[in-house]
Amino acid sequence: MPDTVKYILCLLLLLVTVNSVIAAPEGPAEFTLDELMQSLAAAGDTKANYAETRSSRLSKRLIKSSGTLEFIAPDVLIRRIVSPRAAVYEVRGDSVIIERGGKLRSRSLEQLGAVRGFIESLRGTLAGDLPELEKYYQLGISGGQVSWQLELTPKSPALAEKIKQIIIQGGFSEKLGGMRVTAVRIEEDNGNLTNTKIIAID
Repeated sequence: MPDTVKYILCLLLLLVTVNSVIAAPEGPAEFTLDELMQSLAAAGDTKANYAETRSSRLSKRLIKSSGTLEFIAPDVLIRRIVSPRAAVYEVRGDSVIIERGGKLRSRSLEQLGAVRGFIESLRGTLAGDLPELEKYYQLGISGGQVSWQLELTPKSPALAEKIKQIIIQGGFSEKLGGMRVTAVRIEEDNGNLTNTKIIAID
């Protein structure tokens, strides 16, 4: 075969290969639960301001609160309420210490009803503890590293009687150099709805 013919055939083969690659590009890699949990665990201790609204099917009035949330790895979550009334909830393991009006009380997570769902879901997510979350919830993830959404549906009938679904949103913050949770939405089985916006402190 003449060299010119060989050259033309090689050129045509190269063009076909290039066109095939252009016609069928690879999509972005799927952002998995494992990757999300690893990124959150790497973020370590975090502290943020929060603003929360709670609605009830029995009342048209929104209940608002604000303050700070602090997570200290691996399992300490501190919620300081500034408004409307000062209070501190400090969760360590399965116990909660409540400080209100200068008085301290100790309770177990089991006694906190729907609040337990908020604590377990947020603490488990901030810790990047996938096995712990999977004890209580069926998990689903959508979005990507820049903006993701984690859906938690209770597994046990006892927890499902209190919580219908929890949705946690977040993304990667270049400014803060890590993965952050930005919002938590809790839909209770009785129709109550709580939306918590989490604002990172620079």
